[in-house]
Amino acid sequence: MYSATLHYTGVPYQQHPGAAKAGIDALTKLWAVELGPHDVRVNGIASGPIMVLGSLDILIHTPR
Repeated sequence: MYSATLHYTGVPYQQHPGAAKAGIDALTKLWAVELGPHDVRVNGIASGPIMVLGSLDILIHTPR
């Protein structure tokens, strides 16, 4: 499962992806607990921000 680090600290105007990523993290943990006794391993990857031209402008500069 893929997530992100967006919801760990909070970013203005990113409520919808932050909530979705937090949900992915929760599902990963829940499935690991439920499926672990059946020898099924569940892994999650939470990558940091990917620096693309203009991406920092969107995340750092907030509208007034």
